[in-house]
Formats: sequence, C-alpha cells, structure tokens
Amino acid sequence: MAAVVFGLAAVVAVLIGAICLNYLSMTHRARDTADLAALAAAGQALTALDDHRACAEATRIAEANGAQVIDCEIVRAGVEVAVRVKVAVQLHWLTPGGSDEVVAEAYAGNPG
Repeated sequence: MAAVVFGLAAVVAVLIGAICLNYLSMTHRARDTADLAALAAAGQALTALDDHRACAEATRIAEANGAQVIDCEIVRAGVEVAVRVKVAVQLHWLTPGGSDEVVAEAYAGNPG
C-alpha cells in the first residue's frame, strides 16, 4: 500500500514539475518575443517613419514566434523613437478554464 501511495505521489510531483517548467519556458518565450518585436518595430519606425508599418512589423515578428501583439505604441521625440510592445503567448492545455496566456512587455529606443 505504501509503495502505491509513494508511486502516485511521485507521478503527481513529476507532473507538477513539468507544468512549472513549461510555464517558465513560455514566460521566457514571451519576453524574448516581446524584445524582438519591439526592436523590429523601432527599426521600422526609424527607417520608414510610419507608425502603422512599425506596428505591423512587430505583429509579423510576434506571429512568427507563436505570439500575438496586444498593444503597440510608438513615441516620437525628434529623430528618436521609443516603442512599447506587449505580446501574449497561449498556454491552451495548461489551465483549462483559467488564464491561458503569458503576457510580456518590452521597450526599444530612447523615449527622449
């Protein structure tokens, strides 16, 4: 009987560990994607001087990395630009009925 209880406890511990590691991995993925999207948008905003194209580039980069842009904001100060991008990465299987996304925010450029 004790072996069965110990075995079940071990299985539960492994599953909880796997869920936690997956969540940490997705958190890093969201942060990295937000950074890439913000940098891409800042580069586009500086070269094209078009805020819509800059946010479209952030969206393209985010989607290529399995995320979606929630918010994209361009702040111009003379020739400098600051970009704030917020992205979400989905966690469909992890929390049924609960929050199923990891959100990260990144900035690129100089706000002036």
